[in-house]
Amino acid sequence: MKFRLNLRFMFVCVTTILSLTTNTASAYSNDSKEIADQNEIIYTYQVDEETINAEIQKQIDEIIASVEESEAGFYGNHDYETDYRTEYVYPSREKATTGGFPSGQLPGGIKFAHPGGAFYWEPYGGDTITTSVNISGSVDFKMVTLAIDLGYANQSSSSIGAMQFVSDTQHYVKLFTTVTYEVQPILIYKVHKVTGERVPFMATSSSTLYSYALSISRVS
Repeated sequence: MKFRLNLRFMFVCVTTILSLTTNTASAYSNDSKEIADQNEIIYTYQVDEETINAEIQKQIDEIIASVEESEAGFYGNHDYETDYRTEYVYPSREKATTGGFPSGQLPGGIKFAHPGGAFYWEPYGGDTITTSVNISGSVDFKMVTLAIDLGYANQSSSSIGAMQFVSDTQHYVKLFTTVTYEVQPILIYKVHKVTGERVPFMATSSSTLYSYALSISRVS
């Protein structure tokens, strides 16, 4: 996921694009929600906590580096008296779920000639769906908006990601994916190295892949 930072000396309130009323956001592309309800989920995967935490830290490091670079450009030199510290917004991380057809598939699907064929899915890139998630228990965040990738699907085993076998040889089918991202709100403070004074600087968030499920959708 890519971050666009609008730096101000105040908390940044993330705007709402698609308003939802639950803490776990859920959005589906076009009529794919009905398709998802009709299909049996065959392949599911949840990212381990260590990988999620490592990705959150990586995104925090990138955000801090971008802040320091922007501030240095604003002042004309590096601010050697200031550190930037981060703090997670609790009580908990929130999740946003979306579903749809990954990019790279024929509009009418594909009919497999023999049992044992498969779709290969890459989780990043492709079409995106914009959704929002409420952040409970925080006065600095009301809602975080993010764009979730549906990824790419094809029949090439050279793809990196997950594989979904297809047993149906009578119908044209497409791969359907349901993706959940975990959102971690983050507060950034400017901390004076000498006095220790801490001043709120900005509010942002990280978003990481939490889990996904793949299923085969009959289209004709």
